Amino acid sequence: MNQTKQEIFQLLLNLHKQLLEEQKKEYEKTYGVIATTNQYFQLVVSHEDFEWLRQLSVLISSFDEALESDNQDVTGVTKELLLLLSGSGDEKFYRHLQLSTHQELINQVIDLLKNLA
Repeated sequence: MNQTKQEIFQLLLNLHKQLLEEQKKEYEKTYGVIATTNQYFQLVVSHEDFEWLRQLSVLISSFDEALESDNQDVTGVTKELLLLLSGSGDEKFYRHLQLSTHQELINQVIDLLKNLA
């Protein structure tokens, strides 16, 4: 089970990275190239175009914290992730998710989360 949790965590990180990259490309189409890593970081944490990703960021962090705990109980955060990724949570997030080119990865993460829940 711990291997599955670690696999899910790694897939969540990968999904997050892919979604960030997609949003970065969209941002750059509108505002121009992001010049530095620091500028990119500031945009991710404070710009409204990246706001839809913040809930996923928080849940991934919570999943990681649960993995680091003694009992590794990820039940609560797993349910929250499932709600978010399956469209029962934030509508804006789900609209963006539906436009993602990474549907296979998204479905893989959802399937593994369902098995864990």
